[in-house]
Amino acid sequence: MYYYRTIHDIEGLRIIYVTFSDYNQLSGFNDLLELWKAQYIEQRRFRFVFDTKGLKELPSLYYCFQMAWFIRRLKKDYHDQYLERSLILVNREGIRRLLDFIFAIQSPVAPVYIYHHEKPVDSEQMIQLVQQSTIQGETITEILP
Repeated sequence: MYYYRTIHDIEGLRIIYVTFSDYNQLSGFNDLLELWKAQYIEQRRFRFVFDTKGLKELPSLYYCFQMAWFIRRLKKDYHDQYLERSLILVNREGIRRLLDFIFAIQSPVAPVYIYHHEKPVDSEQMIQLVQQSTIQGETITEILP
């Protein structure tokens, strides 16, 4: 599983937009975890937007266990949690099931909003959505820490 990212600093709020892909010339999963951990080392409050629509194949369960372990370590190693929330864009049921599996093993460090969509979503719309103080909607599932 690979990804590319863009970082937006808007009015003191860092929003990290991560787009996953099967294309193996992009940054790898461990790089993503390092990016995440770097925000904690910098003690910077931030929000994630994860876009999964570029994944044509389901990621291995290995990544689910790695993510659950990483979240557990964040909770143990950092008393202050700098991640304010995550928004995950999902357009496939299999991806949704893998997310359910991760959060059954380990609850998130901050609220997670899973946005179910079938059509392409504009990244600017998602950034605006994640900036809001609350996220609600019929196509959004909330998972709390």
